[in-house]
Parts: sequence; structure tokens; C-alpha cells
Amino acid sequence: MKILVAHASNYDYQTELYEPLKQSALAKEHTLIFPHDAENVEIETSSHIPDAGLMIAEVSYPSTGAGIEIGLAQAANVPTLFMHKTGTTPSSALKFITGKVIEYKDSADLVSKIESELRA
Repeated sequence: MKILVAHASNYDYQTELYEPLKQSALAKEHTLIFPHDAENVEIETSSHIPDAGLMIAEVSYPSTGAGIEIGLAQAANVPTLFMHKTGTTPSSALKFITGKVIEYKDSADLVSKIESELRA
């Protein structure tokens, strides 16, 4: 399955999000699209949305760009998992969007919870 990853750009997403996902079984079983990787920087993220099977949106930090991507995924009926780190408060606007909101403790917990959701 093609999985699109959305997130804010104002934190260390490479270490906290990209690397744990790339090193997980998810990366072997699915095609993960990381919008800020070198091969994707010049590609509009919206071009990946129509054929994505899932969007994973890390919503611990506010982000206009991720919000736009989430809205486009919703319009295209792409299922979405909203992940946020313990101790953060995601936007209250998520209550108006279809998707499951999941809290995680650290990067290992993030990966574990995503893998559990995909098995369910």
C-alpha cells in the first residue's frame, strides 16, 4: 500500500518520524512517501494523494501545509491516522475530520501503534 506521511516542518521530523518509519517493517511492506526527502522535494504532495491507501499525519505541531494535505486526503476519501506525541495537544479542528487519533510516547511507540492499526 502507498502511505503518505504528513507533518509540520518545524521540528526534527527526520530523526523523530522519518528514520523510525524507514527502519520499521512498514517500509518493507509498504511504499512510504516522505514529502521532505530529497526525491520528493520538487514533487507536489497532492499528486500522491489520489492513489494513496493511507495518510499518516503527525499532528503534534501546528502546520498549515500538513493541514492542507489532510484536507486534500479527506476530499479524496483517503483514510487517515492522526498521530500525536504524549504531552502535546493537536488542533481542535481534528474533531471535524474523519480519522483515528492516536497518542504515542516515543518513536518506537509510534511505529508500534501504526503497525497495530494496519493489522487491525
